[in-house]
Amino acid sequence: MFRLLARWVDPFRDDVAAPPATVPSYLRQVLRPLRGVVAVSVGLSVVVAAIDVWLVAYAGRLVDLLGAAAPDTFWAEHGTELLGAAALVLVVRPATNLVREAIDDVALKPNALTMTTWRAHRYVSRQSVGWFRRDLAGRTATRVRDGGAAATSCVYNTVHALAFIVAYIAGSAWLMAAIDPRLLLPLAAWLGCYAALMWWVVPRYRRASARQQDANSALTGLLVDAYANVDTLALLADRPGEERAARRVFADARQAQLGVQRLEVTMNASMDVLSGVLLVGLVGYGVALWRTGTAPLGLVAAAIALSVRITSLPNGSSTRSRRCSGPSVRCGRRSPPSPSRSRSPTAPTPLRCR
Repeated sequence: MFRLLARWVDPFRDDVAAPPATVPSYLRQVLRPLRGVVAVSVGLSVVVAAIDVWLVAYAGRLVDLLGAAAPDTFWAEHGTELLGAAALVLVVRPATNLVREAIDDVALKPNALTMTTWRAHRYVSRQSVGWFRRDLAGRTATRVRDGGAAATSCVYNTVHALAFIVAYIAGSAWLMAAIDPRLLLPLAAWLGCYAALMWWVVPRYRRASARQQDANSALTGLLVDAYANVDTLALLADRPGEERAARRVFADARQAQLGVQRLEVTMNASMDVLSGVLLVGLVGYGVALWRTGTAPLGLVAAAIALSVRITSLPNGSSTRSRRCSGPSVRCGRRSPPSPSRSRSPTAPTPLRCR
């Protein structure tokens, strides 16, 4: 199965066209051969999310059944139902997750990374010698490598995480509305606060990530070119001056990393607060309905499970994104750079010789 999935798409298809100027157009161009893989993956994400929502609803039903049925007759009355639920948990859910993970991690991610990086390399390698002399070789190589990784990370996290999150929240909203439409109020409040947080964080995170990638590209360019010209440096370089220039590059990379980390701490702390709001809202309202006799005990159990699961979804997605892309990769970076671009003002100082 893995061999078939790996051969689903040929990542070395001939295409050396200039990359579009915008990120969405660039992603559509370089990842168009993967649209079949993406469609299947999104469909499986919806199926997995639907199964998980159903399991939460069934957990609430099971609590009610256990509270109402007699122990001696419980298996005779509900044994078939329990066996069906067990088969879903033990067979259907793992099999669906296996196929989804295999498609995302074997058919999509490696092929997308190879395809984007290969196309960027072919396009950049066809530029003139003068174009390469405008920037450090290590910096250019970093942009080619990280540009493909960033594009892959965008698509992978959208397909693997975002599609599942949207489907799960939609299914949770449907389940709450079926039980009591008023349960949608805490969820709607949480979604509104989450959207406001993302509206504040995302633009700042993109700018901080842009500065971080520029700084990391400059650092890689400095290291690669310094090591590649180590013989020239050893004979002719102004060593104190080179060390001062290198220290500035390292300091810029550190400051850029600190900017990203400050935003991550702010976002994670805010998400913890929002998680508490949703948990208290759903569970508290479920308890209030149970006290008035308008909701069964299983509703409280389902509300607890849903609130914990929903609040963990964005944090899990963020962790996956950082693990896949790495700290130096950001989405929204055009790759490769335009041939007409001159040396960036943030590029490290060239090696100076006496």
